[in-house]
Amino acid sequence: MTKCKSEPVGLPHRAPCMVKSQSLCSTMDIKLRESHGRWSWRRPRTWIIGLTVLVVVMATSVLLHFRHHLLWKYKLQPLIGRIEPVPVSPMPVAGPTPGWYRCRIGPLSLRLPPKLVEKGKRSAQGGAISFQDDDLIISIVMPRSDDSVSEALRVLNATSPNRHWSSYTQFRVDTYRADSDAFQWSMSSEEAREFNLRMATVFATRSSKHISVETRFDEEIEGLLAFDVDPRAVFSWQTTDGRMGAFMVIGSKNGPLDPRLVREICQSLQVDELGEVPATRSKQELLQILESIEAVPEE
Repeated sequence: MTKCKSEPVGLPHRAPCMVKSQSLCSTMDIKLRESHGRWSWRRPRTWIIGLTVLVVVMATSVLLHFRHHLLWKYKLQPLIGRIEPVPVSPMPVAGPTPGWYRCRIGPLSLRLPPKLVEKGKRSAQGGAISFQDDDLIISIVMPRSDDSVSEALRVLNATSPNRHWSSYTQFRVDTYRADSDAFQWSMSSEEAREFNLRMATVFATRSSKHISVETRFDEEIEGLLAFDVDPRAVFSWQTTDGRMGAFMVIGSKNGPLDPRLVREICQSLQVDELGEVPATRSKQELLQILESIEAVPEE
């Protein structure tokens, strides 16, 4: 008697096609999981690289914007130190005092006190004609042509698009008003660059002894009278056309200077000859100017 193999009760009959289909799905599922694992690992790495690039670009942009600010804060300021503004005002009118002399010295003329002219000693050295008595000393530097001043003004205007100076004297007035405390982080990059240039120029050209400055601007002369801590004053000047310029130093041997006397001398300065100005003067030429000085008393 033949025995039949019976299927287990409750288990459905599985067709061969169903087995193959389930096997194929399992294989695809495994591949999808592997592919998803590789993608999920690469995605964070790409995101990190993109973020890093963005941070680098932003940091570079910030550094480029603040490069002149950082230059001032960590390089120039420790070197230059504190720069305080010097009071600048128009020179008060002084004189004329009766009895002074109108002295013609080379291409220049100016008024001097009688004691200095009548009893004082005269000398010529270092490119200057000097007068001195027992108290007062005046050294008058003879004017000369100097293209470097005009060139310096051209460079300053070219490198400072937000400012323009019509003369070197006006630029110097601006330097006396400079204040290192005016620095601000809110400055634009261009403003910070100009600020650095201005501070460096002030540090290189301005005397720390000057306590006040007075200006003279008229049709012929542009000048700055700077009073020092010492009993000394310096009057720097140039003609309005920029062709001629020089300076003179006024000092006292025995005490403080009389500001009215200094102002009267500086305000009296005139240029009588506007001819060709030499770049240098020999000692012999200075001696000739010294010997040909004309002094005429004024009432």
